[in-house]
Amino acid sequence: MLRSAPFLVLLAVALCQTEEVQSKSKVCANVFCGAGRECVVTEKGEPSCLCIESCKPHKRSVCGSNSKTYRNHCELH
Repeated sequence: MLRSAPFLVLLAVALCQTEEVQSKSKVCANVFCGAGRECVVTEKGEPSCLCIESCKPHKRSVCGSNSKTYRNHCELH
């Protein structure tokens, strides 16, 4: 039983994460957050738009209205 305990813990974590992703997709399905923001589910199960915490690596530079160049559109926001 002790040898299977780590596996059971990993399985439980994976199932919880899968359920969380599915519930986020349902709750945020019709929510538009705008550039630089993403929909997250609050503790109350409601959608909320928050600033993106980390940008995916894109290699297409953009120029901001402040005349600064940003590595990608995400970092501009």
